[in-house]
Amino acid sequence: MDSPTLQVDKVFHKSALTGVCFDTRKSSLDLYKTHIQLVTEINEKERQLIQHGKTLTNVKSQINQIVSNMRKSGTIEKKNKAIFDKLKADIRFMKEEVVTLGRSHHPEEKTLTGIDSNLKSLQSTKRSLSNEIQQNLLGKLSVTDQRKEELEVTLQETLMEDRGRKLDNSNAELPVINNSKHDVNKNFNYLEQNMKGSTQSRKMHKRNWNTGKSKKDAFKKKSMRMTRI
Repeated sequence: MDSPTLQVDKVFHKSALTGVCFDTRKSSLDLYKTHIQLVTEINEKERQLIQHGKTLTNVKSQINQIVSNMRKSGTIEKKNKAIFDKLKADIRFMKEEVVTLGRSHHPEEKTLTGIDSNLKSLQSTKRSLSNEIQQNLLGKLSVTDQRKEELEVTLQETLMEDRGRKLDNSNAELPVINNSKHDVNKNFNYLEQNMKGSTQSRKMHKRNWNTGKSKKDAFKKKSMRMTRI
């Protein structure tokens, strides 16, 4: 570039009102200074534009990462929902089973109480009859009558043993029913904890996505202002 001089460039203008010509003088040094200033400003704008481009690329990368994480979270949430639906159906089935067992348990419990009462009554009757037979009738009965009485006593003992076994079996079923009810409540609590964790993870990813979107919108506005300048 030529070195600046103090040479004056003359430019003549004619007044529209008076018709008189006048000149506007500007030295080459002033023009050079203005040129240097404009070049400096252009370089600064280009540097800022490059920096903004890098920032935009970084923001886009962050947004893509957030979107990818949200998609992964959505996939996990779908799987958790499928598991939740299955567990919910299983829990509903188990609750219905528990209710059915409970309904059948109450009549059975009443029956057990009646059997127990009858068993005690029969045992008392047995003892009473045995004593009475031994004391009063044993000497009077014939061999046939004694055999008949022995068979009747044996039959009564067999009936009482069968009722006792039924009572024991029913008592053994009670802990199984209680354990099933406990397992249902435990699975339901575990399911609620998993759903709370999934909801919190989704909220966190949504906040990250909103933050990235806000940064992108702010950068767009800033770029528009720079473009207008």
